[in-house]
Amino acid sequence: MKIPFTNYHLKAEKLQRVQINNMMSGLVTYMGNDQKSYIKDGYKMNPNVYSVINWIIKKAALSHWQLFEVVKGEKVIVYDHEVLDLLNRPNPMQGKSEFIENMLGYKLLSCESFIYKLSPEN
Repeated sequence: MKIPFTNYHLKAEKLQRVQINNMMSGLVTYMGNDQKSYIKDGYKMNPNVYSVINWIIKKAALSHWQLFEVVKGEKVIVYDHEVLDLLNRPNPMQGKSEFIENMLGYKLLSCESFIYKLSPEN
């Protein structure tokens, strides 16, 4: 199905990303070029993207995460470390699975994710 854009003269700097919501009816919506728009319009409004991203983050959250240290070229599993404590209980309001889902979901949607740890100053 062709979408008739022949009557429109759009300058390159004014073009926005286009999301085709319904190929059968030919509806086209314009999506902003920022992370909020990607998440709102691209993730929440597109059932295919939503289901794929959710499948990935649910599988990652259920996975058993391990920490390794490389000693003389061999991997050694670390069982007690500050990073593991942080991963298992990131904050009082959130558990490991929810933390991983949020972190990885934002990473997949925006191509970046940050983890910030508050620590008391000495």
